Amino acid sequence: MAKFALVSWIENGEEGRISTINTSWIRDFDPSNLTKVYLTEWREPGKKKPDEGWPLYKAKILHASDKEKELRSLEIKMSRTESPGATKRKIKRSKWLESSSEDSNEELSLSAKKKTKDKFVEEASRKEAEQIISLKRKVQNKSVEKRKSKQKQLEEDERNEAERSYVTKRKAKTQLVHKESRGQHEEDVNSTDVDSSVISEPDHSYKIEMLHRKIFSLESKVRVLEAKNKQMKEDIIQEIPIVLKLLRKVESESQHRSFSPSLMTSTPCSTSSSDDTVSKNSVDDMVEIVPGSRVTVSKTTWVCAEAQTSSSSFARTLLLGLFPTDILINSNLTGGSSKLHSSTERRKALDQKKLNAIIDATKRKFPGTKRGDIGKTINGKINELRYQLKKDTRPATENSVNSV
Repeated sequence: MAKFALVSWIENGEEGRISTINTSWIRDFDPSNLTKVYLTEWREPGKKKPDEGWPLYKAKILHASDKEKELRSLEIKMSRTESPGATKRKIKRSKWLESSSEDSNEELSLSAKKKTKDKFVEEASRKEAEQIISLKRKVQNKSVEKRKSKQKQLEEDERNEAERSYVTKRKAKTQLVHKESRGQHEEDVNSTDVDSSVISEPDHSYKIEMLHRKIFSLESKVRVLEAKNKQMKEDIIQEIPIVLKLLRKVESESQHRSFSPSLMTSTPCSTSSSDDTVSKNSVDDMVEIVPGSRVTVSKTTWVCAEAQTSSSSFARTLLLGLFPTDILINSNLTGGSSKLHSSTERRKALDQKKLNAIIDATKRKFPGTKRGDIGKTINGKINELRYQLKKDTRPATENSVNSV
């Protein structure tokens, strides 16, 4: 938006006079409409602003610009060529216009200085805060380092004290042995691979002390190794029963490969849910898969389903937990005969209440899953069970025919 405007006064006794003023003096100034006549403040130099405000007079805007000098030069040119053929009259520039421009420039400079000062104060405050934070961190780091060095020094002193105590005890014991049996002194020294002169001569006391320290260090390492060996033995003893249990389970499964519903579920969870099993379970052992559906499965089945990472495995787990295997083999999703093989026997439709509960539970756990995809998963699992049944019963049929 332009800051200055060249206007031509229409009233106030200065008709036809042109002046350069600040656009803030123009009421409702619109830079896109310069042909409009605006009410403009008439400010007199050296006078205080009246309580009712500066007087307003009509003025027409000739030009608008951000550069005051450009408008001043244009004002001079227009005043010289104001009316061709007419008597030229000297245009006096109003003192109040000059003072107003000076005031506006002074206000702008003061505003710029204030912004610069505020920016400087803000920058100084930020730097001071950063220095305070840096000093606090240095003090904290120094205190932590001091505490660590003090702890390290205490540990070192304790270790040295233990070594000195051990060396002193070994020295006292050695001296006692020498006093009690001087005759066997040489045999004792040979058994420990230490020359008798090393012990008897005071010049070699440092060497004896170093040997005692080495012995102390070796004994410490032996104690650490013994503790690790003991822990490993305990871990092995605890794991042996688990390994044996797994081996027995694998062996029993390899010996019983005949068809059974539990083997056909292809899931590690126990999901058999016949009516007899459900009737035996108490209410506390059952979980409603969808609130308000009144369709429940065992806690084991629900925990297994919740552990699945895909919508298809989640739906298959609930399917095997809600329907016995024999019902699944003789049924399908909507009932009727196969669309591919119309000659096959008609299948019964599964319980729609349970199917809706499975679909709702799957969509709650895996948002965005389509109903059709869940139906394909259920039919796919049923076909898998039928194929497994045929595969398991085929060898028995062949054997009976061969025996005949």
